[in-house]
Amino acid sequence: MNTIKDISTTLTEILSLKDPIQIRLEMTKLGWSSNDQLTDMGWKDGEYGYSIWFERWDWYGAKVYSKICFHAHESDLNKILETIKKAVSICFKSWISCPDFVPIQLVNDQIRENTIATRYWDGRKKSSI
Repeated sequence: MNTIKDISTTLTEILSLKDPIQIRLEMTKLGWSSNDQLTDMGWKDGEYGYSIWFERWDWYGAKVYSKICFHAHESDLNKILETIKKAVSICFKSWISCPDFVPIQLVNDQIRENTIATRYWDGRKKSSI
C-alpha cells in the first residue's frame, strides 16, 4: 500500500466496518497496536468516558525512539464506534500528510512534527502503513 489511492481505499474499507474489535484487528495488521479505556477518571463526577489510543514504534518502516500515538476520547458511551473511527482517521491522515517527519498529535487533533523524534528517526524508508 504505497499510493494515496491504496491508502484511501484501505481507510474506506476499515471505516465501513461496524465491529470495533474488527477495526482494531485490521489496524493491528497494519502495524498499529491499540489500547482503550472506559473510566470515570478525568470526566465529570459520576460520569464515564471512553478513550482509545493507536500506537506504533516505526514510521514508514524505520524505527522511532519514542512511540507514535494517536487518540480519541468521548463522554457519550453510545459513540464508542465513532470514537474508534475518529482515531483511525487521525492515524491515516498523519500517514498521508507526514511521510518526511515523525508526527505528534496536539490538542484539537492537530498534527505537527515531533522534532525530537524526527531527529532520531532511523531513516526515510518507505513501507506500507
